[in-house]
Amino acid sequence: MCTTVFNIPVYLRSYERYYKEQEKHESRYIGKISQYTGNSLEEEIERLKRNREYERLCWWPPWKYNDIVGWISINYDGRFFAELYRLDKLRTCRDPRHRKGNIVLSGKMAELPTGGKDNELKEELLTILEKINAELKKIGLYADIHYWKRLVSSLDCTTFIKVQSEK
Repeated sequence: MCTTVFNIPVYLRSYERYYKEQEKHESRYIGKISQYTGNSLEEEIERLKRNREYERLCWWPPWKYNDIVGWISINYDGRFFAELYRLDKLRTCRDPRHRKGNIVLSGKMAELPTGGKDNELKEELLTILEKINAELKKIGLYADIHYWKRLVSSLDCTTFIKVQSEK
């Protein structure tokens, strides 16, 4: 029986890149408006904020929730392994309401035997996370694995394996 230990979201781009694109979008959009009104960029931003139109016109959903295009599933079925599920399109729209395509299993990304001590298993899981991150970068995707590395460091893998084998 296969058990999902945890899922890691896969993003279209990094946090930093996402918000740089937001800044470009805002300045481009507000720049067009300021050309029509004759105001400077700063005056136009102030005017839009005063009229509460800024958020409506330049709203950019939070990266943590908007830019997800798949996930990595860390599973256990007698051994730990990782699978990548992702959107089956190469290009996606920033607005998730207009994203088309299906989330499909791209394949098994990594696998590790379950023999060994707890520290060895943790090291192997951490190595898998690093490999996954490197593979994602090759295909232009991003996973924020810092949180997950801390989670793996706090896991008691031997107890987890023992409990799973009793089921």
